[in-house]
Parts: sequence; structure tokens; C-alpha cells
Amino acid sequence: MSAPYRKYSDGVCLSCGTIFPRVNANHKRCDECAPINARKGKRAWERASKAWLNPETKKQHAKRQASYRADDPERYANVIKQYKQRHPDRVAVRQAASNAKRRALLKERTCSCCDRDTFHSIYEFARIGGFHVDHILALSLGGMHCEKNLQLLTPEANLEKARMERTLSHQLSRSDASEVS
Repeated sequence: MSAPYRKYSDGVCLSCGTIFPRVNANHKRCDECAPINARKGKRAWERASKAWLNPETKKQHAKRQASYRADDPERYANVIKQYKQRHPDRVAVRQAASNAKRRALLKERTCSCCDRDTFHSIYEFARIGGFHVDHILALSLGGMHCEKNLQLLTPEANLEKARMERTLSHQLSRSDASEVS
């Protein structure tokens, strides 16, 4: 014997006010108004994301964040600590991306075409898939920290490649030293 069908009472559409038969308790708009409302929500999200791309909005946000840090540094440090405890995977991804960026900056090997979000998405994808992000031409051998110079490798393949690059780098430095003397 099948479970009895639960009939919900008729609802009143929040958009146009008409009475319509409800399918479930969350059904709040008639079939004509529901798609229109969904499009409005999408447009609102698009407007908000475009506003965030505005440099003035970013400046205002940075200003508010700086004042928040200055007003109560202890509370700010506590918030950061709690975030790191709740989201260790996100912190690891950001740390890996920023470490690579820092090493590249020290070697003056950054690319102007790539932004921070691009690198975060690459490192996030690698973390989810269990891969390592590898520089095709290593930074130590003159490679750039650029999206075009990054590849995803299995951990074993990346460690083997790093071992070979260290050997090559060591051999090159020895040959350079012998040429000088």
C-alpha cells in the first residue's frame, strides 16, 4: 500500500495575489510568476557582482576592513583564528597560492596577465583533485609564475620532477662555478 498523498491548502501568490494550488509548503508563487521572480533574483546577483568589480567599492571595503582591524585588533585576530580552524582546506589553498606568488615576486618572475583569483581557482582545483600545482619551467630555472606555466601533476610525478630539477640546477651551478675559476 502506498503512502497517502498529502494535499496542501491553496496558496496566494506573493507576486500577483492570485490563488493557486500548492504542490509543497515552500511553493509561494503561481506557475506564471515563479520564473519571473527567479530571473529577478539572478539579475540582482549580477548587479551585486558587477558592483564588487567597481574599484570604488573595493576601496570602500578595504577602508572598512582596515578600520575594523584598527578598532579591535584582538577581536580581529580571534575571527581570523576561528576562520582558520573552521576552513583549514581553504587556508591551505590560499597559502599554497600566495607562497608560489611570493617566491615568484622575489625572483621577479610574475606575469601581469594573471590575477589572484585565477591562481586561487587553480590551486583549489588541484586540492580537490588531489594534484600538485607544478611550474612547467621551474622558477629556479627562470620560469614565470603564470597560468600558462602551471600544470597539474600527481604528487608522485611532481616530486620526481622536482628531484630531477634540483639535480639539473645543481649541475648547472657547478658548471657555472667551474667556468668562472
